[in-house]
Amino acid sequence: MDLGTFGRKVQKKFKLNPVRMKLGRARNATLKIIHEDEKAQYSMPSDYGQELRRSNPWRKFIVCTTKVKKKDDLLPKDHLSSLYWSYYACKRGFLSECMPIIFVDECHLKSKYKYVLLTAVGIDPNDCIFPIAIGDGVEVESTFSWQIFLTTLKNDLNIINTSPFTIMSDKQKGLINVVEKIWPDTEHIFCIRHLYQNFHKKFTGETLKNILWAIASSNFLDKWNLNREKLREHNLEAYNWLDGKPPNQRVKLSPEISLNVTSC
Repeated sequence: MDLGTFGRKVQKKFKLNPVRMKLGRARNATLKIIHEDEKAQYSMPSDYGQELRRSNPWRKFIVCTTKVKKKDDLLPKDHLSSLYWSYYACKRGFLSECMPIIFVDECHLKSKYKYVLLTAVGIDPNDCIFPIAIGDGVEVESTFSWQIFLTTLKNDLNIINTSPFTIMSDKQKGLINVVEKIWPDTEHIFCIRHLYQNFHKKFTGETLKNILWAIASSNFLDKWNLNREKLREHNLEAYNWLDGKPPNQRVKLSPEISLNVTSC
């Protein structure tokens, strides 16, 4: 909530008109109560890991630290470098009941420490999001951080043959090469929503949008070709733009394979 809105709410409820400085201090104090002390939270991963080891057998919890010496420190201290964890129930549920599709993504945390959260999720039989594993603490999204996360995920799920699996992602920095290296036989496809963002910069209109999504959600080769033909008839330039993209950027899976799975 911005200070202007906060001030109007205070004025309406308490019949007061505090200055912006007091509003700012009150908001900061409130946020500290809600989120608690972030520094104290980031100093407790080891304690959380010990509790997981006690209460959640067959879980995976890995904490990596680096030695950092700040200006006022006599000796280097351990600082969080990366964190990976998963719960046994989630791993068992994904491997036994979910489709072999893994969605990986990142989220830039807006906290004091500006870390990046890496996630791997699946789809359960009800087409709902099913969490698999989380990686936290990486300071930047890079080839190295994705390599650690996807290698740990593969070992954690005990996956030897990667060919039955599909990975869907955005075109994050370093991720394409990492998937080719760590999951060599996996089909790697990209999120159509992000492709549409680039498509929309050149080609606007509800009709073009609907045709693009129809192409992306085609389950069979005949339907895929039919929707592509609709796009060519409606806008040849848009058709040529899309046709220049690799198949894994514009369809769910390779169009050479007929599919009868739930749309992604």
